[in-house]
Amino acid sequence: MTEQQVRTDTAALLREQVAAMNSDNFVVRPKRRWVEQYAREDAWTRIGNAEVTELSHHLAALPTALVDEDEEAKRFDLLMLNLQLAILRADGNGAVAR
Repeated sequence: MTEQQVRTDTAALLREQVAAMNSDNFVVRPKRRWVEQYAREDAWTRIGNAEVTELSHHLAALPTALVDEDEEAKRFDLLMLNLQLAILRADGNGAVAR
């Protein structure tokens, strides 16, 4: 898989997540402007720093109606991430650096 394919697939997945946000939800309603903007496919053709900032500040924490069927895979990924972080934080004597 090429870098461009990863980027395209990731943008499509994120757009689907935004498009599945219910604008009638009281949590989503105040962010409706950004939901409508990033629900459109053309909004994802070119994402710069300003757009990333908008997405992270206004949309990242909002609920979506899109159901993820692979909960076990996410739990495994989280477990592996925490293990990797523990290894990276450990010093040579087995103590965890904070």
